[in-house]
Amino acid sequence: MVQHRCHGDVVIGVSVGALGVTSVKDAHVIATIYLNFKGGWSSAVLPYVQQEVVKCWPQIVEAEARKEAASSGSSDKVGLPDHSTFFRSFAALPRGGNRIDLTSTYPMADKLVEGADPFPMPWITRARGVGFVPITRPDGTVVFRSAPKSPAQAWVHPGFKTHHFVDSSIKIVMDQVSVWLEEALVKSFASGRVRLK
Repeated sequence: MVQHRCHGDVVIGVSVGALGVTSVKDAHVIATIYLNFKGGWSSAVLPYVQQEVVKCWPQIVEAEARKEAASSGSSDKVGLPDHSTFFRSFAALPRGGNRIDLTSTYPMADKLVEGADPFPMPWITRARGVGFVPITRPDGTVVFRSAPKSPAQAWVHPGFKTHHFVDSSIKIVMDQVSVWLEEALVKSFASGRVRLK
């Protein structure tokens, strides 16, 4: 976990990657932010800051993913998908206390964040009941390829390129937490929920 401090009493912890095994309602957890505000005022501001992170983080991730997809060069490995199913697959979910998970319903979203080396695909073989595989070409036409006969002849996936849009989004959110914290403190002082000693 990486920790970042902003203001004296605020610690934000972040975990990225290696969380893909965690599933939440058909979504993979791909990053987590822990908000830890120390001080008597923390209970007055945490709900507001948490609400802002939950509302804004998916939008920030989408924007960063779109930027990265647009600037990705060629590679032998699979890059970011350039369609709304991927870009709109992100959600931020509060998980009790100070934890917020970034999830994605896109298949293998965790691999797009972490990257992966080439790997065989023995599940796409005639021995496993797959006769033909539809492949959509860039021009929109569909061709059907005959699946390999046995797992020993399995196709090899080219792997996934490592992407940094989640890291970029976390940096933006962490910078924005300072702003949301100040907004929450001003509102708390104005309402009388927090008082100076």
